[in-house]
Amino acid sequence: LSNLKFLDLSHNSFNNSVLSSLAGLSSLKNLSLAYNRLEGSINIEGMNMLESLDLSGNKFNSSILSSLTALSSLRKLNLMATGFKGTFDVQELDSLSNLEELDMSDNEIDNLVVPKDYRGLRKLRFLDLSGLRIRDGSKVLHSIGSFPSLKTLYLKSNNFAKTVTTTQGLCELVHLQDLYIDRNDFIGSLPWCLANLTSLRVLHVPDNQLTGNLSSSPLMHLTSIEVLLLSNNHFQIPISLEPFFNYSKLKIFHANNSLSGPFRLPTRSRKNIIALDISYNKLQGHIPVEIGKVLPNLGFLSITFNAFNGSIPSSFGDMNSLIYLDLSNNQLTGEIPEHLAMGCFNLEYLLLSNNSLQGQLFSKKNNLTKLKRLNLDGNHFIGDIPESLSNCSSLQGLYISDNDITGSIPTWIGNISFLDAIIMPDNHLEGPIPSEFCQLDYLEILDLSKNNIAGSLPS
Repeated sequence: LSNLKFLDLSHNSFNNSVLSSLAGLSSLKNLSLAYNRLEGSINIEGMNMLESLDLSGNKFNSSILSSLTALSSLRKLNLMATGFKGTFDVQELDSLSNLEELDMSDNEIDNLVVPKDYRGLRKLRFLDLSGLRIRDGSKVLHSIGSFPSLKTLYLKSNNFAKTVTTTQGLCELVHLQDLYIDRNDFIGSLPWCLANLTSLRVLHVPDNQLTGNLSSSPLMHLTSIEVLLLSNNHFQIPISLEPFFNYSKLKIFHANNSLSGPFRLPTRSRKNIIALDISYNKLQGHIPVEIGKVLPNLGFLSITFNAFNGSIPSSFGDMNSLIYLDLSNNQLTGEIPEHLAMGCFNLEYLLLSNNSLQGQLFSKKNNLTKLKRLNLDGNHFIGDIPESLSNCSSLQGLYISDNDITGSIPTWIGNISFLDAIIMPDNHLEGPIPSEFCQLDYLEILDLSKNNIAGSLPS
């Protein structure tokens, strides 16, 4: 195997003895020993060509770093969840001068040591320090500036105990493109120096305690932003989301921040936006009737748990790329628009639960052949279960409880072979349970309670 360049032995039961058998693989460039039974310190000899090493999910001690110093060609190192405890001094990796990606996440590191004016690891462009035990957020953010080539930085789930007093080091990373700082208990407003990060494409800040008016914040200067997640903070967000929609590259926007008032769309079409989550707010009024024309390329839309009223706009049917639509837990009325049922032919999830919708479940036609989950429970639908649903051959979950549906349970439901949940209680269904249900090999949940069903169970 002297010419072997790629070897993946991950997720097995190898112990340290496997290392001696690897010594002769001098041409190896990519090695994964992730999630085995390696422990303590290791000795990797004769693999000077190695460029990628994944040791995640094993149980090492702090000496692991010193045992890697001979791997001068290494570009990617993954030490996630390796039981590393205590102090992480980046100088121990100085010999890895070509290192570009380093993952130290999910360890018990409580102290990050980066010397003042540190000049090592100059090629590092990806760094993951998520899920550690470092509590001094100011120290971390100040030290991060010592890695000027960083393009991706993960600092998720550290729950910094001390108030962050400086972010200057972070704001010096002018090449940074992806920043993940969610779940850290950050307080206060976003620092204005974030406006320096003009290359930023992805910004995740959910689940902190951040405040401030975003209409006059550094976010307004991040014109390259594509993914912006702001949920579960205390921001003051403009009633009109127009400033965010004006980002010409914005694709994904999440903002669950107690927004109130009406939901206003931009005046011009925004074809760049593919995902919008404004759920768990206090938005009210009608869903704008032109939503399908203004946001025609949405693939994901969630507005659940607001106070929207009025009817479902027919223009949803113009969203041919829509895969996930959640309008549940509002105060919507009227019927499901036929244009939605015909035009959203890529829809996989249609969640309309807990509104005041009425009329037939669907019209005589629908084009929802890719639908996997249909939640219509908690409304005022009437009539039979329509046969038009029989063409939803990919359906896995059918939830129509707590309506006023009548008639018998259709036999064709037994032909929708992927169904794993049929939830129909609190209706006025009658007749027997179709024997065709015995064909549903994936069915796990069948709830037909509080109806008028009679006869015997099919077998």
